[in-house]
Amino acid sequence: MLAAADREADGAHPLEHRADEHPGRHINTDPTKGTLTIGGPIVDGPLTGDTFTVVPVVVHPNPDCATKGLTDLTFTAAQVAFN
Repeated sequence: MLAAADREADGAHPLEHRADEHPGRHINTDPTKGTLTIGGPIVDGPLTGDTFTVVPVVVHPNPDCATKGLTDLTFTAAQVAFN
């Protein structure tokens, strides 16, 4: 759960993605809203026009997440899919 104190003036959490600012990109750091994912379009190289999605397998939130909200999310293993 995201702590109210961590939210920006507009009510958004700094780690929440704003789709209107980055069309085609997606970030979900809230497990209550589905699988944790990071993804977007590939804009250069041989896969130009494809999209990618990264799904963390072993996830490590900040140690004080339960009391201060999610401020850091690292992972040591992930699955990457290209479409």
